[in-house]
Amino acid sequence: MSYLQHNFFNESECALKTDIIDNDNQYILLTDLPNFSKNNISVIYDSGYITIKATRTEEDVNYIQKERFYGEYKRSYYVGSIDENHIDATYTDGVLKVVLPKKDEEISYKRIEIK
Repeated sequence: MSYLQHNFFNESECALKTDIIDNDNQYILLTDLPNFSKNNISVIYDSGYITIKATRTEEDVNYIQKERFYGEYKRSYYVGSIDENHIDATYTDGVLKVVLPKKDEEISYKRIEIK
């Protein structure tokens, strides 16, 4: 798929520019969401995926030129097993910060006998 096709068909997905930081005990997602109201942003964790959704409704005005996107921006990221009871999200200066504590998993070790 060419860049133009990717951009045309996935414009809303491409709009959510996100940095993901892996600290030893947590992931930190930093997503640029300028000019959104905090009430129009949602963060959902489900089955190992974190989904960020932001909506911007169109104003009822007579446009001479219209370049900004209105509608829903949505993007999901696989983060695996995290402690969903301690997820923290803040929205400051147009940046959504989501802290995802990793779940302590027991590492099991078993030697398999070869027959």
